[in-house]
Amino acid sequence: EVGHTVLINDGAVQLRVVEKTADALVCECDVPGEIGTRKGLSLPDTNLRQESLTETDLEYVRWSVAQGLDYIALSFVRRAADVERLRSRLAEMQGQCHVVSKIETRHAVTNLDEIIAASDAVIVARGDLGVEMDLATVPRIQKDITHRCHRAGKPVIVATQMLQSMVESSTPTRAEVSDVANAVFDGADALLLSAETAVGRYPDAAIRMLHRVAAETEAYDQSLARPVEICAGTHRVTAALARAVARIANDVDARSVVLWTDTGYLPRLASKHRLDRPVIGIAHCDAAWRRMALYYGITPVLVPGGGGADVEDRLSQADQIVQERGLASPGEMIIVAFGPRAITRLNTGTVLIHTVNPVAAS
Repeated sequence: EVGHTVLINDGAVQLRVVEKTADALVCECDVPGEIGTRKGLSLPDTNLRQESLTETDLEYVRWSVAQGLDYIALSFVRRAADVERLRSRLAEMQGQCHVVSKIETRHAVTNLDEIIAASDAVIVARGDLGVEMDLATVPRIQKDITHRCHRAGKPVIVATQMLQSMVESSTPTRAEVSDVANAVFDGADALLLSAETAVGRYPDAAIRMLHRVAAETEAYDQSLARPVEICAGTHRVTAALARAVARIANDVDARSVVLWTDTGYLPRLASKHRLDRPVIGIAHCDAAWRRMALYYGITPVLVPGGGGADVEDRLSQADQIVQERGLASPGEMIIVAFGPRAITRLNTGTVLIHTVNPVAAS
């Protein structure tokens, strides 16, 4: 409508509608700036009727399914129905992709709990959030989304302008470094660069800096004990199992933790407890193995063969894996847990305190 605002490139360019015709808007530029190709356009004053999942999006979904991708991120999610619509189309295509919802609209913030429940992971898309809503509220919203994802046992990714100055500069500002560290302190499972690596002059340096700040912050953050209460809905058994693993590992000071999983749920929920020791997530299928790369603190390992082996065989395999990776030595104590259905006859999950045995010479 006349008087409404049109924002381009995360609000860097601001227009005001002065005339509306049947197929066009005439705007005046209030804040000028340079516009490149494929820059985002936001209408913060307008409630769009367009579906989040467009025909162009569906072309990308078909390609993603054909390529066997692990995750698909859905932009401009406004409600859980948007996520369910994508899941329905994925099912029609027999796709196994997990759905990541980008929280970047005021409607998504209003419907946050239902969107998190419907999603496999969430992205805090701070660029569009800062355009759609009062910029001063974005830090609070970021913390709130991260906290809610923790309680739901879902991975949360913090994105946009984390090291924005490194698009042009070889070093970030001190404020940007603090921003990255605070995202880690808040409990982000992953940090996502955008312009820094997409069009920036120093993409390698940006990745190295992000890694350095995250590693330094994590080393300190692990000394801050913070209890986690996961409201995992239908996965209550797995949530209880993950909580038990974290408690027992700390109580007995286990050298490392090995989690056998059929679906990846157990490592996903265990990651929320931020165990301060190595955690191996072992999967039998490629899809669950690859997806675990997103879970905080989990080292994914693929062991083909399904869940037919008995417990003693799995313990022997765990012994071999931790010794090969230098994560435990013979005689040291580790925790081995089996998620529901990870072992055929253990359909509710099991936690074992196990002493590592020497690996037999081949």
